Amino acid sequence: MGKILVSIPAWEDGELLETLDKLLSTADSPDLIVFGFGFNYAKEPDLSHIKNKKYILRDKEDYGDNKSPGIIQVRNAIRRLITDEEYYLSIDAHANFEKSWDTTLKNDMDELAKISSKYVISKQLLQSEEKRNYYTKWSKIHDGTFIGQPEPDFDLAIATERKVNDKYFLNYYLSGNFMFSKAEWLSSMDFPDYHGFPYEEPELSLAAYCSGIDVVSPTGEACPISAGNDPKYQFPYDEQWWELMGPDRNNPADWQKKWVFDDEEMTREARKLLLTGKNRYFSLTNLSRTVNQFYDTIELSIQ
Repeated sequence: MGKILVSIPAWEDGELLETLDKLLSTADSPDLIVFGFGFNYAKEPDLSHIKNKKYILRDKEDYGDNKSPGIIQVRNAIRRLITDEEYYLSIDAHANFEKSWDTTLKNDMDELAKISSKYVISKQLLQSEEKRNYYTKWSKIHDGTFIGQPEPDFDLAIATERKVNDKYFLNYYLSGNFMFSKAEWLSSMDFPDYHGFPYEEPELSLAAYCSGIDVVSPTGEACPISAGNDPKYQFPYDEQWWELMGPDRNNPADWQKKWVFDDEEMTREARKLLLTGKNRYFSLTNLSRTVNQFYDTIELSIQ
């Protein structure tokens, strides 16, 4: 069974060590796991007990002029660390794992590969997976672009319509917090990484589709990984991570994240890529599929 490069960005994430312990203790072949970390810590966690091969990218050392890259650039930088690994897993620094998760995903991927040479397993993990069935529902947002949200407890007829085998169905949503595939497939394509944040999942999903890669999601019973707890998202918000923008401290809507956001010019360029497939930094034209075909597939009009 081949090696897995596990991609984990961690921005002051206090759950990292617990996640690593769970990941390794539940794996059938922990010795075949290689870690790629993207660290942004004032004081880094001690990884001396992790004997696996590991790469560590650090914001202030490994990103050139961009000393504070966003999650899009970090995930892509880690993906470029692929060498001889057969599989690639992208997760967040807070995740839960079922026993034999690695064997399950490898076997599933090998079965999917018999159907198509370009499948990626991905799903927007929820903090309480509870073996629920859900697909991703795309919708427009205020700026004319689009966003995907999990639609829980859907009629399994939807999965039946998109069924590729007994466990997986086409979903067209690529999420950085759970992405598993053959490493060679992902290393052979270009993902947008010209900016930091936001639009991560829409850009990933669009780029994968235009490159001929189909995203499949597991049904609830078939998913061996779920999201862990990230205290940064819990209200009342910690002012280390959030800034009060409105008058009411007790209203979550009056707070804004201090995440790494792009400036207005870069955000406009990101929107342009989503709507046209091309901007001054990146192009999705002349690939196997078009942006319009993607919108038709997800049944969302861009007009």
